[in-house]
Amino acid sequence: MYKIKNVLTPLPIGSLQLKGRLGDILDRTAEKRIISEFALKVIYPETEEAFRRRIDDRDIPGRGVWRGEFWGKWMLSAIAACRYYKDESLELFIARAVEGLLSTQESNGYIGTYHDPGFTGPSWNIWCRKYTLWALVEAYELLKDEKILDAAVKFTDHLISEVGPGKKEIIETGYFCGMPSTSILGPIIRLFNACEKKRFLDYGLYIVDQWSRHPGGLPNILENGLKNRPVHLWGNNPEEWAKGYELISCVEGLLELYCAVGTREYLTAAENIHSRLVLWERSPVGSVGFNDKFVGSRFLKNTVSEICDAVYWNRLSHKLLCLTGDISYLDEIEKSLYNALLSGINRDCSWALRRLRLTHEHIPAHNHFLRRHQCCVDNLPRGYFQAAESAVLQSPSGIYIGLYNELDAHVCLLSGKNISLSLKGNLYDSDSVDITFTHICKAEFSLFLRIPYWSKTMSYGINEESPVICNGAGFQKITRAWQHNDRVRITFDLSIRRELFEADRNRPDQDIISWHEDKWSKMGLIMEESGSIDPVENTTLRKEDALPHRSGAVLFRGPFALSRDERLEKKDVFAPMSCSNIVTVMPCKPPDGIYRSWTIKYSDGSTVLFCDFASAGNNWGANERFNTYV
Repeated sequence: MYKIKNVLTPLPIGSLQLKGRLGDILDRTAEKRIISEFALKVIYPETEEAFRRRIDDRDIPGRGVWRGEFWGKWMLSAIAACRYYKDESLELFIARAVEGLLSTQESNGYIGTYHDPGFTGPSWNIWCRKYTLWALVEAYELLKDEKILDAAVKFTDHLISEVGPGKKEIIETGYFCGMPSTSILGPIIRLFNACEKKRFLDYGLYIVDQWSRHPGGLPNILENGLKNRPVHLWGNNPEEWAKGYELISCVEGLLELYCAVGTREYLTAAENIHSRLVLWERSPVGSVGFNDKFVGSRFLKNTVSEICDAVYWNRLSHKLLCLTGDISYLDEIEKSLYNALLSGINRDCSWALRRLRLTHEHIPAHNHFLRRHQCCVDNLPRGYFQAAESAVLQSPSGIYIGLYNELDAHVCLLSGKNISLSLKGNLYDSDSVDITFTHICKAEFSLFLRIPYWSKTMSYGINEESPVICNGAGFQKITRAWQHNDRVRITFDLSIRRELFEADRNRPDQDIISWHEDKWSKMGLIMEESGSIDPVENTTLRKEDALPHRSGAVLFRGPFALSRDERLEKKDVFAPMSCSNIVTVMPCKPPDGIYRSWTIKYSDGSTVLFCDFASAGNNWGANERFNTYV
């Protein structure tokens, strides 16, 4: 049993249904990747078959690959879908799939995709086991089948028998200073919480100690976190070691350990690392890192980032939100969700981006070893389900509205009374939303409305009462005896605002800028080439296409970043333009494939068309450019 409880607790995942654009994308992604007959009979089986073939250490002499991560990643999304939709048939499928995986478990406990379980050198062996263990623990929590927990215990005991004190040290396994391997910390502590076997807690404490014992001195996550140092300054050449969501997963694991033992410095280190990532790595659209590394990316104008990193960035923000109640984490979740993550899926919701740009073109994912799987593709569905857990939360004080997204929710109050609430209104189209309570017999509780950073003013009105202006930041508390059909109308300021890119603030030296512009232009769609293990990238940009490293801005309407896209009008989307002197902003009919568009009129009478960033470049083609900077 964990010692630390959440300050804010998400509603049980099946108690809330997202609507509107986000809900539609979630539903279609779940259908295409998890629930459909094609997903269950074609997409899923590849992941289980990898545990029967066991060739992850046979593709490349002396190295190992990562087919073994996909069973766990797919299963985590399936478990979330099962809870969200309360889908009994999917629950039965999960039970059969777990049984199928466990049929591959050896008598010593090993489950894996490596022919040699002991091959932990330059490999993703333990990283793959992390996802298997994590999914097994969540499957046990869903199905309440003790055989699954027993198998997970045996599986982890086998790992400890090979990697640990007096054996191969975990920090010296795998790649990137042991971070992929040591990110198994979170699932290990989840297992401890499920079975209460102290040896797993001890192993978690061992992993944290290992962070300071790598021969190269990195990553030393706890100490560097407590010193509040930017990640890219933890050591030299961060582009070689500062791997994005592997490091974030380690920090999330540290928070899991904090919940188990209550050591305050674990929380402090995680809070500090998060704040440094906001300052040094988070882009205007909520993505993090350059390519897939933490290199001081926020101060590189030409950034490109991995969708996986955004998914796990939101996981970390959500975990910290629940543990602290700090509204700033909701700001980060919202920014990333409505911009980076919604742009990450293709138009039919069947595949994902690998790399996200702010200009020119995005880079679709290429399959990794299995025909229908890739890390970003398999992580993204779970990223959308995470949004439901941030939308409405509870505490002993009342109900908290975290995201102003259309939704229906059922809430069991601490008094034992059940209520329903709906949130209607689309901030793409309107400056107000309505929250309506139904199925409620007069109940007194507090409703907390998040005051978003992007709205200069916010007001609320209850039923026919006069509007009340919300002052300050944080949550607006409304306490009253609520009744059936009570309605709260919340009105925001959606005037265009700008977030500046200040070229001379923390400016990298010119050699670094030039190096990253070169890397930015050379990234493209990785093409399969028969008979070769070396990637072949279909690059369509030149270094000369990189935007000059000079000051600029990104425009926002509410939480949504705006972009120019060549499909909107036959104008140069890279032409310099002002980000001030805006007179009016009017919706206009978007072309096919773009969700929403607006005409911005300037004081000199000129007009420019913008669309929501999540729609920009979503044809994933080199023949249509977009630009998010002005």
